[in-house]
Amino acid sequence: MKGFLKIVGISFTGCVLFFCVFAKLGLVPSITEDFIFILFFMDSSIAGANMLTNLWEEKRKRETPVIVDYFIRIIECYLIVLLEGCLSGMIPFAPIAFIYISPIIIPVFTGTYIVMLVSAKNSADYINKKINNKK
Repeated sequence: MKGFLKIVGISFTGCVLFFCVFAKLGLVPSITEDFIFILFFMDSSIAGANMLTNLWEEKRKRETPVIVDYFIRIIECYLIVLLEGCLSGMIPFAPIAFIYISPIIIPVFTGTYIVMLVSAKNSADYINKKINNKK
């Protein structure tokens, strides 16, 4: 649950900030309340998909290389944003949609992914330190 909330918090904040900057630059329309709710739902869906991917990886009992894991998760992210964006009418149902969403998805996803990797490493280091201190 902690990971889910961290992913939603980081990605939602990043998305809203990017959209605010793009709106100020006149590249996208101003953000509405409906848009914020849809964005939160998307981020929550992405976090849920990430949690399911984590469970799947734990079940396989094999570690996936970081670069492969990154691409699996960013593809999940694109699929969810395209699906929910098209269904909500926020994104046009056309090949150009991929271009519309990439300037937001790539930096926000990459930033969130890096924060989660560093957080996981810090947690592992902390646990290992506690184990070594008990010996």
